[in-house]
Amino acid sequence: MTRKSDWVLELNLQTNLFLGTPEKATEIVDYLTVFGGTFVPETFDISRRGTRPSWVSFEQNRDRAVVELSHPESPGLVARRTKPTNVDYVVASSRSLMFDWCHVSMGLGWTQKSGHLDDFVRFAKGLYAIVEASSGHIADAEHEQRFDELVHIDETGRESHIPRFREKPHLPGLFWANFFGPEYVEMWGAAFLRHAPCRRLEELSDGGMILYLSEDPFQADSGSYGEAKNRLYGY
Repeated sequence: MTRKSDWVLELNLQTNLFLGTPEKATEIVDYLTVFGGTFVPETFDISRRGTRPSWVSFEQNRDRAVVELSHPESPGLVARRTKPTNVDYVVASSRSLMFDWCHVSMGLGWTQKSGHLDDFVRFAKGLYAIVEASSGHIADAEHEQRFDELVHIDETGRESHIPRFREKPHLPGLFWANFFGPEYVEMWGAAFLRHAPCRRLEELSDGGMILYLSEDPFQADSGSYGEAKNRLYGY
């Protein structure tokens, strides 16, 4: 069973861009550096596919981080930090798939402290703008499951995620904060989204929107939170 201390708040962003160009890789690495504080990785992995991880200092090797993100034999930038909370970063750049993505997860307990959730959302909105995300979400990873995959736990307790839809892009579900890029806003209509049954809606400078399900994501295991999500699904 997962311990409460292990629960994380996660950001996932999907983009139609290829993030592996040197220019875009530099922009992403610079953003992590300039945002500062807990959002700066301590180390990142310089190993290649099929080899054991090899972690080096992010601060001392930022140029190498750009190379890793833009190298054709690298899966992207895989980074982490451990203080004051555990943070994991994946910026995936693929030359074989159309859609690249970013993932950042952070200890849920840390984000509950004063001002930290606001910092996480501000960081997410900045990264959304840089990668020109088409969609994304912020979620309590323990209690907000994707509907586009099945979770299988084997006899050893190891968890695996099996995709339900392999052939076309799709939204993975609804979560605490739901990022809809301009193309989704255009598809559904801004007026339709503005009237969605959510706690709050934020309009972004690129024409995208964020729908917040509740005041914060920390009650995702409650009945009222589930009811609010069902109302949004029903809409």
